[in-house]
Amino acid sequence: VPALARAASSSDPAVKAAALSALVNVGRPAGLWLAAALTAASARARAGAAALLAAMPAPPEEALEALAAALEDPDGAVRENAAAALAAFTPEIMNTLPSNLLPALSKTAAAGAKESGPALLALVRTGRAQGERLAQALRSADPRTREAAALALLLMFPPPQEAAASPPGAGTEHAEA
Repeated sequence: VPALARAASSSDPAVKAAALSALVNVGRPAGLWLAAALTAASARARAGAAALLAAMPAPPEEALEALAAALEDPDGAVRENAAAALAAFTPEIMNTLPSNLLPALSKTAAAGAKESGPALLALVRTGRAQGERLAQALRSADPRTREAAALALLLMFPPPQEAAASPPGAGTEHAEA
């Protein structure tokens, strides 16, 4: 698995695609190895592991909890790649995310950073999106976060009552002068 992970970081698109395909075919061992790499001492190694998981068409289920925990990483690239990987999971898999990891996902979704958009999508896919977090994201100063929150609400029916009661622009910090 380590050799495939290195190959998946190749600048050669054909090598990268073949390595990612092989990692997906390896399945559980690859997921376990990459999940363990999310706790490495090096931020570069953690970000790389999360990026590889995000690049997979269907990240291995074994990495789900480690990716959710990586949303609290001090490194922004790790958080961004972890959020992107979580957004790639199917709703059926995201629905198995333990409840104790939902606050980190909700916090990331409402943070107004690069990782907020994918985190919002992942949160919606859990089937347990919190309306107050989406309402908070709709009022964010960051336009990407507002856009992601609006998209997340479009994917939900019916939308959470708290978010539906908080239209964009009402009492926000980002109102134009």
